[in-house]
Amino acid sequence: MKGTLKGCKMTDYQYPKFERLEPRTPFKGGRISETDPLTLSDAARFASVHAGSEITPADFLRAAGRGEITMRAIVHQTAKLQKIGGGVYCNAGQPNENTAPKRSILSLPLSACQQLAATGRASWREFESFKSIDGILMRYVIAELTPDEPDFETTPDDCRVTGNAVNALADAFIDTAAPAQTATPAPVEEIDYSLLATPAELLDAFGKWGMKAAWFDDLNSRKWLLDARRKKGQGTQGQVIPPLFCPFAVMNGLIGKVRRTNRLKPDTAWRTLAHKFPNVYAAFESHDPRDQTGD
Repeated sequence: MKGTLKGCKMTDYQYPKFERLEPRTPFKGGRISETDPLTLSDAARFASVHAGSEITPADFLRAAGRGEITMRAIVHQTAKLQKIGGGVYCNAGQPNENTAPKRSILSLPLSACQQLAATGRASWREFESFKSIDGILMRYVIAELTPDEPDFETTPDDCRVTGNAVNALADAFIDTAAPAQTATPAPVEEIDYSLLATPAELLDAFGKWGMKAAWFDDLNSRKWLLDARRKKGQGTQGQVIPPLFCPFAVMNGLIGKVRRTNRLKPDTAWRTLAHKFPNVYAAFESHDPRDQTGD
């Protein structure tokens, strides 16, 4: 969803694919406060005690990759930042205005959380914020590293979550008693939204190889794209929720299409999938025809 124009860059508001987790029960996993920054191993230990079942650091990485909890990371370099559209992003009026000090703990963007969940390492340079639009908490990029700064590099050892996130994720693992039912409920369709993408995200990944926005307005003319759709879009009371597609299926549909220019080749396609959709690549990596021994 495109929002307001800031400077010369349009704000791109992202719909949440998963609901944010919130604590539901008083925490009984140990002596921590809501704001304590915890390593993933400590967080998993406290959460397991509270839930009465094993919770691992990987569970926190996956939850952060879905946007269900906020994850932070220690950065290892002092770096200059810039707010999108100009102005002051942090430390207003201080000597370190618009600067992230070395060893500070910064919130990770969703893309970095997804990289960590998929590969155990992340490279990132954007900073995100949230805005409530029509009652939906939308994510958007508010600042970024200046062009001369190298990317931040992060591993799980750098990551921290708060006690509040520990409580919220642990509560999600607690089985609650189901209410009495008089009839057998209809089966619920299970969709892993972390493996899907909106048309805008697909165009960002594959647009340079000829994919057009107009294709999504006439799916019946492109059965391969229609078959790649996993969830229809919705429009209610002025709110538009875009359809969701499987990037792996879209990539396969694009490979080898006859075009005069910009033909998408398999190596390029798989490299793009790994870069733009790391969760999807991790799920389908076994299908990658490239020789991985030299990587």
